[in-house]
Amino acid sequence: MIYKLPEKISKWDLYNKVLPELTEQYKHIKKGDTTAVSLVQTEQINSNAVTLFAGMLNLLQNKSQNPVYLEFAYNPRFLGFLESIDFLRQLQAKGIVEYEYDYTADLKTDMYSKNNKLYSFQPCKYFEDKLIEEKKEFRDNLAQNMLFWLKSTPFFKKETTPIKGDQMWETTLGAVAELIDNAILHSGSISYLYMQSGIKFEDNKKGYLISVADVGKGYYGALSEKIEKQPEEECILYTQSSREQFYRYAHSLGIDIEKEINFLSIMEALYYSQIQDREIDLYKLKNSLAISNANFRIHQRNKEIVFTSKQCGGCNNREDILNCLQCIWNRKDTSETSLKTYPIEMAGVHIEIEFIQEKKNV
Repeated sequence: MIYKLPEKISKWDLYNKVLPELTEQYKHIKKGDTTAVSLVQTEQINSNAVTLFAGMLNLLQNKSQNPVYLEFAYNPRFLGFLESIDFLRQLQAKGIVEYEYDYTADLKTDMYSKNNKLYSFQPCKYFEDKLIEEKKEFRDNLAQNMLFWLKSTPFFKKETTPIKGDQMWETTLGAVAELIDNAILHSGSISYLYMQSGIKFEDNKKGYLISVADVGKGYYGALSEKIEKQPEEECILYTQSSREQFYRYAHSLGIDIEKEINFLSIMEALYYSQIQDREIDLYKLKNSLAISNANFRIHQRNKEIVFTSKQCGGCNNREDILNCLQCIWNRKDTSETSLKTYPIEMAGVHIEIEFIQEKKNV
């Protein structure tokens, strides 16, 4: 199977063009098959598609159990970008792709910011099998190690970071560490982190983006595993009863649970996070970004929820996820909807944080 990618790869292109066409072929891939993706026509990949594209290749490799062959034309600008963000080396090192090195030899990558990088992480396969105290110790150690490592990356080094202000730097650092920790502990799959600065969002606005993605079991599966492997009498903070309470409330709003499970499981993950006692988590991140000049996107399978500072910053009800659930559902058919539906599903979770920096008038 050889699949040709379009001239531009954006999140919109992946979900509305690439994945719908690829899905039918994906069904017929068997273990041992050789798969190939052609980038001969591709000129550009947007920042919001980097981790998703890595995840797509990851899924193809998972299905065939063979590396995906990447077919290139000699395009120094496009290949130079992939090299500069460490995309090809990261995926090749994990056995996800293979390619002809002649196309990437002697590429000039110094035209791109050193802040723009892709990183990948192996999952912790047996976290839910550990005892409660072992889990806490393991998670605390992982969190400290992740914070230490992030501080060494160009994106978070004080002298090169695009993040201005000590408080925002600390908040963002803690948030990214938490997102990656969660993916490592609960997704069951390789996870990806991409950071890029200097992105042009609109004519008078630029900013930077942080993207975290995995191709794992998703929020509903991860929470199901947590509840199943931890007896209710030991699971003080989140139980089957907690889950049932959340879905009863969703049903009371007139939401079809089965039809909207991808949307609801995103909200359930926030509900679960809300009742935890952590310094930073998904719930606290959503609230802190609401009062910053930032957009927060959570995407699972075919659903995406967008929390913006414009809509959420002045909201007095954002502290309770059940209020957010009602608000999002009530606005789903309006021009101000925060809920997006895509024509195709892709395994895992994808989270984006867009920090917007407005240009000053001279």
